[in-house]
Amino acid sequence: MEERNFRSYYYEKVGFRVVEEKKSLDILFKESPIDKKKLTHFTLRFTVPNTHRNALYCILLGILPTYQKLWTFVKHQRKQHFEDLHHTLRLLQVNNQQISKPQLYALMKSLESGNLKLNYQHQVLG
Repeated sequence: MEERNFRSYYYEKVGFRVVEEKKSLDILFKESPIDKKKLTHFTLRFTVPNTHRNALYCILLGILPTYQKLWTFVKHQRKQHFEDLHHTLRLLQVNNQQISKPQLYALMKSLESGNLKLNYQHQVLG
């Protein structure tokens, strides 16, 4: 007997076409480059399994490139960029205990975009 879950078996008996999401996504992820249109179409029609959810939405949001070979490089570069921004704020003596993490992240974004003001308290606290 085939190893399948009850739901898939039931849907086939009732006459619905069964799509095994995990296998379908594995096929889509094997493409190089990964086709964003196909991923978008898949997410609109089917449930995304937990195993693929993070990577799928990172690709669709543009956080990860469509070439899987570059994922570790991009993740490393983003981590390094974050650490550089954090270190710069420490050097500017902005990173103190009075600033919450969301405020710190907002300052990092301001620094990255070139909009960090000398009097950063007004920028964070409004």
